[in-house]
Amino acid sequence: MEIIHYATEQGWDKSERQIENYIRKARQLLLEDARLERTEWLSEALARLRRAERDAGALKQPAIVIQSVLAQAKLIGWKDDGA
Repeated sequence: MEIIHYATEQGWDKSERQIENYIRKARQLLLEDARLERTEWLSEALARLRRAERDAGALKQPAIVIQSVLAQAKLIGWKDDGA
């Protein structure tokens, strides 16, 4: 593994197992961070679409209201079963 080789060259004085544990923990933190960022992004995107829906409704633009609702449904993964 390149990281282990690099650590040895740099004289970090860490065992292979310590480095592997560090890498594993770092990967877990990155995954958690990515999940959080995705959740925040999704929340903000839905809020923007809701504002667009509200504004379009106030301006009597039903086509934009419908497009906003459809975009919201797509973002949350809702699928119309045709019923």
